[in-house]
Amino acid sequence: MWCVCAARGWHGVHRNWWTQVHLVLGTSIVMGFIFGLIFGVMDVEDKHGWALRNALIHEEHYCLPIGLVIGGIAGYFNSVLRGSGQRQSTQTRQWRMDSDDNL
Repeated sequence: MWCVCAARGWHGVHRNWWTQVHLVLGTSIVMGFIFGLIFGVMDVEDKHGWALRNALIHEEHYCLPIGLVIGGIAGYFNSVLRGSGQRQSTQTRQWRMDSDDNL
C-alpha cells in the first residue's frame, strides 16, 4: 500500500481501501474454514499413495464450486466498494474544480 501512496500521493488512494482489505480477509477466513471442514470430514489424512491423490481430487470437486461462488460474491462487492471510492474522489475533485473557478 505504501508504494501506491508514494506513487500517486494520498489523493489517488481510494477512501474505502480498508473496507476492501477487511472484505478480502473475511472472505479468505470463511473459505479456509469451509475447506478445512471439508478436508476434515472427508478423512483424507489417513490415505496414502494413489488413494490420497484420488481423495484429494474428489475433495477438489466439492471445494471448487464453493470457492467460485464465494470468490465471485467477494469480487462483486470489492468492485462495488472500489466504484464507490472512485465516485467519491471524482465528486471531491469536481467540487475542488468548481470552488477554484469562483476565485
